[in-house]
Amino acid sequence: MIYDNYEIEKHKKHKQLARFAFVIFFFISIIFYVGCKLVVHMIKIQGLAFIATGVLSLLLTLSAIACLFALIAWIIEYILLKIVLQND
Repeated sequence: MIYDNYEIEKHKKHKQLARFAFVIFFFISIIFYVGCKLVVHMIKIQGLAFIATGVLSLLLTLSAIACLFALIAWIIEYILLKIVLQND
């Protein structure tokens, strides 16, 4: 199957967007981690560490899932781009 330059450029842009999304979600997860550590520290002072631990684990799980989805999208776009370029 032969693709024109428009299709190849479209796949390259999708790959760049997936990479950008991965980087953004990675930094968001770092911000969540630092924020949750701060929350844990502040709540430990008042003796409610179990609530902070639950919030911390929930936010870290959500950010890890977001990073995983961004990484999967990046890998899929990379594979699709390789397939497109090999068929030409």
